[in-house]
This record gives sequence, structure tokens and C-alpha cells, in this order.
Amino acid sequence: MDNSALQEAMEKREALGRDPEAIREYEACHKALMDQLSAIKENERRQQQRYEEGIEKGKEEGKEEGRIEEKRAIALKMLADGMPIEQVANYSGLSLKEVKKLKKN
Repeated sequence: MDNSALQEAMEKREALGRDPEAIREYEACHKALMDQLSAIKENERRQQQRYEEGIEKGKEEGKEEGRIEEKRAIALKMLADGMPIEQVANYSGLSLKEVKKLKKN
């Protein structure tokens, strides 16, 4: 940009700075932009929170699945050793129906 263009831009800026209507328009535009930015940041924060909650839920579900698989493995060992189904259910924490199902398979 040459000096005359820069000079012209600076003069227009000064003139607008003295115009109350131009100042109000600028402030309204600035407020709208700041509101949009705030909404975008809030949306990003919420998405991040949902993502983290999803990860946490997945971890908990995985842990629970692991506990159930461990109970099944223990029950299978107990059944293989000839323990009664009722006792296997009692010690493993599995339902009687689940233990019967394991014994069938």
C-alpha cells in the first residue's frame, strides 16, 4: 500500500471515530461478533465435556464387562471341579440361570 492510500484510510478512520452513528454501528457489530465467539467457545466446551463423559462411561462399561467375564471364568473353573450349580452361583455372584447356561455350553 502506498502512502496516499494509507493516508486516506487513516483519515476515514478518524472521520468515522467522530461520527456517533458509526461508533454505535461498530460497537453493535463488535458485540455481535463477541457473542458469536462466546457461543462457539461454549459449544466447544460442551462438546469436550460430552466427549470426556463418553470416555468415562466407556471405561466404566469396560470395567463392568471385565468383572462379569472374570466371574464367568471362575464359575467355569468351579463347574469343571464338579461343584454344585447353586454353590457356583453363590460364590461367583452370577445368577443360577447364568451358571446353568455356562454349564450347558
